[in-house]
Amino acid sequence: MNQILEQMQQEKKLVSLYHFVGGREKILEGYILYITEQELLAAKISERGEYDGFILERPDHFFRAQTDGSRERRIGTLYLHKKRSHGRIIKKDHQSCMEALLRYAKEQRLLVSFYMDEDRRYSILGSILDFSKNFVKVQKIDTDGFEDGFVYLDIQKVISCRCDTAKEQDILLLNHINC
Repeated sequence: MNQILEQMQQEKKLVSLYHFVGGREKILEGYILYITEQELLAAKISERGEYDGFILERPDHFFRAQTDGSRERRIGTLYLHKKRSHGRIIKKDHQSCMEALLRYAKEQRLLVSFYMDEDRRYSILGSILDFSKNFVKVQKIDTDGFEDGFVYLDIQKVISCRCDTAKEQDILLLNHINC
């Protein structure tokens, strides 16, 4: 599957990626920015063709990839005609996709959701204060937008991340209103 995903990335194809979360099939639409054996970083697009942040997943989570279908054409057409597009995440040769995403989120002051289990029942949401190859320091933000202490996470234990998706955008807005 990685070879197919790499080809879709090189061809800059809008792709629908299928995986299971909590026993339910989920579809991720977007453009693959970077892929390695262990990480896939994608620019996520909503079903309405709108900017929906970035996701970081393990490539082996996906069991199906689809491109050039009516769904992808519709979403791609909408995305091209709406005003907001994705910023540019630059991954240096020696960096992991996680490091590139964390650097971008910190620089842009975006919220990130870290998922620590396959079913996404255990997550941490917040802004990036500092990070290294092994750990990330997060200013935790609750769902009402209030700061809720600091969390240090072992990057190797993170299953997936979401950055600046609709959920994080809403909580960031609440944070700006509340603080």
